[in-house]
Amino acid sequence: MKTRSIAGWILVVSVACTSGSDSSSEPQGSGATSATGSPSGDGARDGSEDDGGTGGSDDLAPERSATAVTERPGDATSSGDVEGYPELTEATLTGSEQAVSVDLGFAAEVPQRTPSATQMLIALSIIDREGARYVLNAMGTEEGWSTVVLTSEGRAEFPGDFAIGRRTVRAVVPWSELGGPRPFRWIASASWTGDPSKGTSYAFDSIPNRGFALFPDPEKSP
Repeated sequence: MKTRSIAGWILVVSVACTSGSDSSSEPQGSGATSATGSPSGDGARDGSEDDGGTGGSDDLAPERSATAVTERPGDATSSGDVEGYPELTEATLTGSEQAVSVDLGFAAEVPQRTPSATQMLIALSIIDREGARYVLNAMGTEEGWSTVVLTSEGRAEFPGDFAIGRRTVRAVVPWSELGGPRPFRWIASASWTGDPSKGTSYAFDSIPNRGFALFPDPEKSP
């Protein structure tokens, strides 16, 4: 089973991790790997039955808001001999004047390069109130990480920042990519496929577990 066939709802990442994270895993600084604008991997799926309607709160300004979602480890779907790092444990979205940062936390260290013949896909999907969809895919292979954006207009390079920390991944999405600061619905996911020569092994996890979350969300501010 290929990675693109089991993981595609999602957008990718940036991380201002909440208190449950390893503070040494900040993606900015020593040991972090970044990838910007190298198209690779597609098949993103917008995915939830709950992707319509309005998103975000009218009482909060997206460029001055933060939203955090945490989950207990152990809820990933998997089969075979699976590495621990595809499991998502937290997501924090933070708005600024220029961009929205997406910080994802994982149950284990995310590799700068995956083992031979394995792949990992991190995806972030955003849907605004008008129904416009924006999907950021980050593909990890034995050669490193690359990113691509999928919209209704097709594929494009990702102009923002993307970085792999230890147990964290960060994506910084410029507001210009989304048509300016605005509320939206979002979901992030991670999938992994093992070496097919060693049998079928895969893992998939999303955050939130069901449906899209809101940004901003006054009930989930860190």
